[in-house]
Amino acid sequence: MLGFTRREIKQLAPKLDQAIRRGDYAAFKEILTLAEIVPGSDCYRSLEAEFWRAVAEYRRSRYGLP
Repeated sequence: MLGFTRREIKQLAPKLDQAIRRGDYAAFKEILTLAEIVPGSDCYRSLEAEFWRAVAEYRRSRYGLP
């Protein structure tokens, strides 16, 4: 984990889930800012890629897309 307490994770999880369901990149960036992850860093790029994979997976499962 990125140095989060369980309480912080419980607070961020619903926001992240909602951002994924909406494909809301701005909300995702806000979460990364709250987590103090430096834009452009390897960690940031990795999490960004995972976000878009999660969005695509959600849309495939939700709408039956290939």
